[in-house]
Amino acid sequence: MDFINLTPHTINVQVGGINYPIPTAGDCRVTVKQVKNKVLKFHGEDIPVMTNEYGSVTGLPEPKEDTIYIVSLMALNALCGTRPDVIAPDSGLSAIRENGQIVAVRQFVKG
Repeated sequence: MDFINLTPHTINVQVGGINYPIPTAGDCRVTVKQVKNKVLKFHGEDIPVMTNEYGSVTGLPEPKEDTIYIVSLMALNALCGTRPDVIAPDSGLSAIRENGQIVAVRQFVKG
């Protein structure tokens, strides 16, 4: 199985205590339009609450046998589960952090 990293940075995957780097091999992006949803009051001032509307995904190749594409969580969400060959790094509680920054992931998420 081939894993193609379409995020703008290397992803380190930790398996069995060993980090395996997956270097970037492209740049999959999604267009986002923000629409004002409502306004909240914060210390007497108006603070807008926005809703993201996802548009087209670019930089994602056509499906290829035995290939998994790694994209950002935003791109994965924009695809709405239409591509079973696409995953995103899980940056939640299982991620390994140093000084608050993610240095490796232990698992992926699927749309």
